[in-house]
Amino acid sequence: MYSSGSSGSMVGTLIIILIVLIIIFFICRELICWYYKINRIVELMEEQNGLLKRMLGDSNPQEVSESITQKDHNAQNESVDVEKLIPDGWADNVSEVEKVVAQKLLKKIQPQHVIAKIISKNEMEVWSLRFWESVQDNSDYKLIYYNSI
Repeated sequence: MYSSGSSGSMVGTLIIILIVLIIIFFICRELICWYYKINRIVELMEEQNGLLKRMLGDSNPQEVSESITQKDHNAQNESVDVEKLIPDGWADNVSEVEKVVAQKLLKKIQPQHVIAKIISKNEMEVWSLRFWESVQDNSDYKLIYYNSI
């Protein structure tokens, strides 16, 4: 049938063909990923994940699913000029509808945080006092509730 030399040469040929196919696969894969910008998309998504984790800090997944964003958790221990803000409780210009919507967020509010409304998105979020101070003069944001304790 087959001699031992012929069998050895077939195995060698199969190994070479297999190596060439693997090299061609990796080259084609890189070309396809480059063409469809998959590598760049993965980089951007990893960067977004890092930014989201940094923004949310130690939040649990339930808070994330309720899309309650807590910004600047470290601001609790920093001194804040609270005289620029209203006393604890509801702001003067808050409608009853806004109060009802904000009730869900009141359970999540921490000391030295506020509930603010982003007018352009019609959404409410929990922010640190430090962050609120940086945006309070912007007309796109409205103070709903303030908690200094």
